[in-house]
Amino acid sequence: MGHLNTVLQENLAGQRVVKAFAAEDLESEKFNYHASEVARYGFTAERLQAITTSLNNFFLLGGTGVILWFGGLQVVNGSMTEGELVSFVLFMGLLAIPVRMTAWIVNSFSRAMSSGERIFYVLDAESPVKEKRNALDIPRVRGDVRFEDVAFGYSELSPVLKGVDFEAPRAKVVAILGAPGSGKTTVVHLIPRFYDVSEGRITVDGMDIRDVTLASLRRNVGIVQQDVFIFTSTIRANIAYGSVDAPMEDVVRAAKAAQLHDYIESMPDGYDTYVGERGVTLSGGQRQRLAIARTLLLDPPILILDDSTSSVDTETEHLIRQALDTLIQGRTTFVIAHRLSSVKNADMILVMKEGRIVQQGVHEELVSVPGPYQEIYELQLRPQEVEVNGGGSLTSGGTGAASVSLETRTLNVEGTS
Repeated sequence: MGHLNTVLQENLAGQRVVKAFAAEDLESEKFNYHASEVARYGFTAERLQAITTSLNNFFLLGGTGVILWFGGLQVVNGSMTEGELVSFVLFMGLLAIPVRMTAWIVNSFSRAMSSGERIFYVLDAESPVKEKRNALDIPRVRGDVRFEDVAFGYSELSPVLKGVDFEAPRAKVVAILGAPGSGKTTVVHLIPRFYDVSEGRITVDGMDIRDVTLASLRRNVGIVQQDVFIFTSTIRANIAYGSVDAPMEDVVRAAKAAQLHDYIESMPDGYDTYVGERGVTLSGGQRQRLAIARTLLLDPPILILDDSTSSVDTETEHLIRQALDTLIQGRTTFVIAHRLSSVKNADMILVMKEGRIVQQGVHEELVSVPGPYQEIYELQLRPQEVEVNGGGSLTSGGTGAASVSLETRTLNVEGTS
C-alpha cells in the first residue's frame, strides 16, 4: 500500500512532467501494477479471514450441537437438569463472541503492524543534532563566523568536508566557489546546525555553536535558497513566518524592501491573498522576493544566499538585485556559486574541491596564481573581458548576473545553470 501511495503522490505532484513527456501510459501501468499487488494481497488476506471465520463457526456450531446431543441424553437419563443444559448452551454462545473476534483482531493486527513499523521508525528516530542541557540562549550576535579545522561526513565511511578552516569577519561577503559535490552547500548548512561537525568546531562571536540553543542560533541566521518553500497560506503569513508576532507595518516595510509590495497591492485581497499549495499562484521571481522579504523581517546578522536569481527574466532579476542590495547591507554574507562572475568582487573567495578549501583570497590574488580559480577565470571571464575591451558591448558581470552592492563593492549573485 505504501508503494501505491508513493506512485499516486508522485503522479499528482509531477503531473506537468508526466504530461510534458507524454508518459501517461507508463504511469498508468505503474499504478495498475501496484494496485494489482495491493488487490492480490488484499484478496489473500480476506480469503484467509473467511476460512478462519468459517472454521470458527463450524467448530462453535458443532460444539453447540454436541452439547445439545450429549446434554439431552444426560437429561433423559436424569443425570442433568434442563436448566443445567440451557446454561451450558448459553455459555457456549457467550464463548463464540470472543472466539469470532479473535480472528478479526489477528487480521487487523497484522495489517496494523506492517504500517506501524514504518510509523514508529519515524517517531523513534532521533536527530543527530542534539542540544546541550545547559545551552545558552544568545541574543543578537555581531556576525563573526569562524571554521576551525572542520571535518564532516554523513557517515564515517563517506567524509564530505576535511580540514575546512577560515574566518568570516562581521559584515563581510564570503563567496564559496566550486563544482557540484565539492561541499559548498554543506559548509553553509553547518552554520545553523542542520548537521553537526565530526571534527573541529564552528564559532560565532567566539562561541562554539554547539554551546548555544538551536532556536537562538537560527534566529541569527537567514537563508535565501534557490528552491523557496512557500506554505499554503496568505502572503502575510508567509512573509512573517519567522516572525509571527511582527506588526503589519514591519511586514509591509519588508515587502517594500524586497520589491514585492506593488504586486501584493495589485491583488484583490492584498496581503491576505492565499498563494495556493507551495505558492503555485506566484512566479519564480515572486517566490524569491517573498523569501527575501521573510529574511528581511527576521533581520539576521548572518545571511546565506544560494542561487537567488536562477531561472528568472531580466526585469525580475533587476527587482531581485535591488532587494538583495538592501538585504546584505551590514550582514555577514555567504554566497554559494558555481560561476566566477558571481563571486569575483567578494571580500573573500573560497575555492572548494572534494571537500577541501584548495584556494582562499580575493579575486586579484587568486587570478594571478595558477590553480582552479585561474582555470575557471580563463574559461568564464577572460572571453567576456576580451569582448568588452574589443567592442564594449558587455558589462563586467555579463548578462544574467544580479549585481548586489554592499557599501562600495558590487557582489554578483547569479543562478547556476
